[in-house]
Formats: sequence, structure tokens, C-alpha cells
Amino acid sequence: MLLVLVVTSFQSFGQNDDCETTLLRANEEFALGHFYQIPAMLSNCLSQFSAEQRQRAYLLLTQTYLLLDDPIGARSSYLKVLEANPEFVADENLHPIDVVYLSKKFTASPIFSLYARFGLNTAPVTVLKTASTLGEREVSYRYQVRLGYQASVGVLYHFRPSFSLMAEVDYNFSTYRKTSGKFFNGLATNYGDFNQLTERMTWIGIPLGLRYSWEKGKFRPYAYGGYGLYTLIGSKGSLVFSNQQLEVDPVTGEQRVSTTSSEESADFSFRKRREQFHHTIFLGGGLKYKYKLNYFFADVRFAFGLRNVVKQDNVYSDNNQDPLSNDYISSFEPTSAFANGDDLFRVNNIQLSFGYIRPLYKPRELKKARTKSVFKRIKKSGNEQN
Repeated sequence: MLLVLVVTSFQSFGQNDDCETTLLRANEEFALGHFYQIPAMLSNCLSQFSAEQRQRAYLLLTQTYLLLDDPIGARSSYLKVLEANPEFVADENLHPIDVVYLSKKFTASPIFSLYARFGLNTAPVTVLKTASTLGEREVSYRYQVRLGYQASVGVLYHFRPSFSLMAEVDYNFSTYRKTSGKFFNGLATNYGDFNQLTERMTWIGIPLGLRYSWEKGKFRPYAYGGYGLYTLIGSKGSLVFSNQQLEVDPVTGEQRVSTTSSEESADFSFRKRREQFHHTIFLGGGLKYKYKLNYFFADVRFAFGLRNVVKQDNVYSDNNQDPLSNDYISSFEPTSAFANGDDLFRVNNIQLSFGYIRPLYKPRELKKARTKSVFKRIKKSGNEQN
């Protein structure tokens, strides 16, 4: 098998060398004005050329058909040039003016681009109303951001050179930690017991937006904004309740706080105590790096949560259940055993992502040709010669 591969490789290299020679000969024949035989010379090699060779070959055929007054053959050949290199641009300093004129009737710019991204996020919480199981004024609350992650696939619809509509399917895992402290503060036997809730939320969403992108250079910045509709598909949390005592050193008389006991729960499901659908407004931007015909990018996005996450009737338990059922008793356990009550809050999201964009180039003839400027230059050049 190895011998077959080696022999095949040498054969393909040999064929490619032969076709390169054929392409060079075809250019020589073109320079001599032998236009009619060029299509036949190149026909056997067109399927064996590399992308760069196909571009050169079909560009030569385009010029040949223009000189032979064959507009159909010229159009067909120029489309093949764009298939070989979608970013080919005819240059007046390098190519005949009739080729430049013809090129203005075509484009290969993508109508759609596909992309994927993956990264990390944090979920800052905006508290709307606090809920306490104790009603003590000195009870304190503190929310901490934690790292989550997200992954998305999306499509861009390019309706203008720099503007596009974007649509994504977004998977988002976000988490936060709430610490409630100073429980029973002031009682002789306790010094500020506290609990700690760590909640982990899983979302599926469809962000829709408008995007502006700079379309020149290797590095291309962009910015966007839009609206997202999300559904909460999972929410689990675990709780820790710690008892603290104020102790007095018998020797020095100094006071110190010590944790005498700590209890940790298993995971509780908060899904039925949360609203299912949520809305966001998001703003973002990033930088694309052009690699061959595709792009790598780094992206930062901030999404503002627009809706309270917690069902107001289910702050302490799932009140949709029968109060005598086991499900209700289980849903009440975070409150009864760990003194937890859900604040009413919105969840925001800050994302840092990295991704890949694949434009779907589409060589095609324009409905409205962009030939006016070239035509004026041709007319001006003719007048000068006269």
C-alpha cells in the first residue's frame, strides 16, 4: 500500500508538472495571437490544476474568449476564476481593460457566513427584592460571580458589504454564589451564623442582532447588538449552613470567631421555582483575523437580563405542589433546613469567546453591473488617443 501511495504521488506530481508546462505553452500561444487552439490545449488539464493554476488558466481563457468575441465563454471562464479564488480582483495595472470591465459585472462576496464560538462567562446578579427567612435587619447578603461557559453556532446574512444580520443558537452554563450572614446576631450563644447558596443554571437561547464589520486588512474589528430569547432548561443549587461562635481566650481575654459546625446539602433542583423564558439585550464586539479565505476571532459580549428569574410565589418552596406531597416537602427543604429564601433578581452575562468564521463564497453575475467608472476611463483613454 505504501508503494502504491508513493508511486501515485510521483505520478500526480508529474502530471502537475506536465500541466504547468501546458499552461506556460498556452500563454506563449496567446502572446503569438494563436487564440483558437488555446481552449483545446487547456481542456485536459483543467480538472488537474491546483487552485492557483486554475485561476491563471481560466483568466487566460477569459481573455481569449473576449478576443474571439465569445461573451458566453468569457463569462463562464470568469466565474471559474472566482470559483478558484473568490477574492480575485482584476487590476487595471496588471490586466487588460476589457477583463477589468467584465469583472465589474461579477462578484463572489458571500451572502451567508457560518461561525462557531466557545468561551467563558460570568453572571452578575441584579437584585430586585430581597427575601429573608428570619426577618432580621442585620442579616447581610452578598453575591459573587463565578466562571461558567458557553458555546454557540450561528449564521450571518450579508445584506451590505459591511452590514449583516446575525442569528445564533446559544448554549449557556452560568453560575453565581450568594452568601447570607449574621443570622441570629445578638443572641448570646451565636455570632452571625451564615449560609451559602451556589446555583448553576443551564440556558438555551436564540440571539438575533445587527452587525457592522470593517472589511479591509488582516485584522478586522466589528461591533454588534441585538435581542435574545432564552429558556432555562436546568437549575440546580447546593447549600452550606455554618454555625459560628464568639469565643473568649481565657488567658488574653481576646474575642475570636470560630466555626463550630457546618452542614452541606446535596443538589436541589430549583427549576420549578424559576421562570422558564427570559429576554436579554446584548452588545458586543471583537476582532477578526483573516486566515486564507476564513477568519478566526475573539469576541466580548455583555447581555442585560430583562426579566426576574424567580417565580414570586415560589420564593420559599414550590407552591404548585400539594402541601402534603413529598415533592412539596423536598422543595421546602432549602428553607427549612438551611434558612434559604430566593431573592427576586435578574441575571446578566459577560462573555469572552473565541471562534471561527467560514464565509460561503458565491461567484455570480450581478443584476446591476458596476461598470460606469471603468467605462468612463475607457472613453477618456480613447479620446486622448484620438
